[in-house]
This record gives sequence, structure tokens and C-alpha cells, in this order.
Amino acid sequence: MAMLCIFLLAESWPLIAGYLQYIMDLSIIIVNWNTNILLQKCLDSIIAFTHDIKYELIVIDNGSSDGSVEIVKSMFPSVILIQNEKNVG
Repeated sequence: MAMLCIFLLAESWPLIAGYLQYIMDLSIIIVNWNTNILLQKCLDSIIAFTHDIKYELIVIDNGSSDGSVEIVKSMFPSVILIQNEKNVG
């Protein structure tokens, strides 16, 4: 039975290896509400000083009216942006 499992893993290795390149070492999630300047500084700092690991940046915006969403979209296109219509905490 163990040999069969090894065979199956060996057969599916190219598929698994292709998927592994997308696995992150770290997910950084920032919840934001009307703090566009602080958010910009925070994202700049993370990008400038985070190296040698696979990471993703996720910003959850809780209905900001201060241009936070526009800043993320225009200045940080690689950031995953989740937009809530209102502040849900």
C-alpha cells in the first residue's frame, strides 16, 4: 500500500509542484477605515522591508471616504483589496 501511495504522489508531482509556487509564507491582513496616510505608510514599509519570503498583502477597507481605496488601487496594484460598503469592524 505504501508503494502505491508513493507512486501516486510521484505521478501528481508536477501538478503539486505547480501549486506550491503560489503558497504564501505569510499573509498580512490590514483592516482600514479612513486612515489613508497611515495605510500608505504601512504598505510602503511592508513592501520596503519584507524580503526573502513569499507574502501577500490584503487590505480590507470598511467603507472609507478619505480616498484609501483609490490609493491602494493606484499605488499598490499587487495588494488584494476587499471593499466593504460600510464599517463592519
